[in-house]
Amino acid sequence: MFEHGLKVSKNDPFLGRRAIYSLGSAPKILRDYEWMTFGKVAELRDSIGSGLMNLLGLERALIGTKIGLLSVNRPEWVITDSAIQAFSMVNVALYDTLGPNGLEFILNHADIEVFFCCGERCVIMERGLVSIPAMSLDWRKMLKS
Repeated sequence: MFEHGLKVSKNDPFLGRRAIYSLGSAPKILRDYEWMTFGKVAELRDSIGSGLMNLLGLERALIGTKIGLLSVNRPEWVITDSAIQAFSMVNVALYDTLGPNGLEFILNHADIEVFFCCGERCVIMERGLVSIPAMSLDWRKMLKS
């Protein structure tokens, strides 16, 4: 479906976000939507997918390789998920509502090769609330880079 949209609407808007700020208890809209085109999303998708292939190497980046993704709904989640699918890998979607024990269990039993997290979701990992001995890469160093 995305490929068809890219083919017929490469320069048209596809993913948007709206910046929000809050004064007091009620959120206020800061400005109109900012859009990314199908072409820009495809470019980012291909870069992420190529980066995964480069990071894992051809021996480990096989069809069905499991990639963890912990994020709120946002354009970056859609783009990363799209990259995972486009390169025939499997998205193991994780949710902070699972709590540290649930995350730890899944991360240590799902054979995840690479793990993506965003913003405040990374704090769960950075504070050491979740232990992931099953993952071979040193994710603490990657968070800082």
